[in-house]
Amino acid sequence: DFAVLKPEARPGDAARPAMVPPLVPGTGAAVNALRRIAVAAPAATRLILVHPPVHLTEAAAADGSQRRIIENCKAALAAATGRPGVAVQDFWIDDESTRNAALFFDATHYRRPLAERIEQGIAAALARPR
Repeated sequence: DFAVLKPEARPGDAARPAMVPPLVPGTGAAVNALRRIAVAAPAATRLILVHPPVHLTEAAAADGSQRRIIENCKAALAAATGRPGVAVQDFWIDDESTRNAALFFDATHYRRPLAERIEQGIAAALARPR
């Protein structure tokens, strides 16, 4: 898990390093999987990290310890990319839409209005210059 990833060079990708920094220790499989993907992607690849919305009840939104865990996870994911220019679209926030049960099928599956908001955020991130 802490091995140095050595991506194979691809034709026309002279900017690819022979070696990349080691994986992020102590952060879990998802963070390290993202690290592997990010460092293996060609330098010209646009990366957008999306934190999808989840339905928040008053109790869940008020739990400070859980909120800190989530924020630490988001920070670890952003740091794991190991490259500049990664756009982050964070919809896992405490706002009117994530407290509105009508916008969700269940706690993690959202309806079309939120999906369209996410699509718009991704499109805006892609439209911004690097």
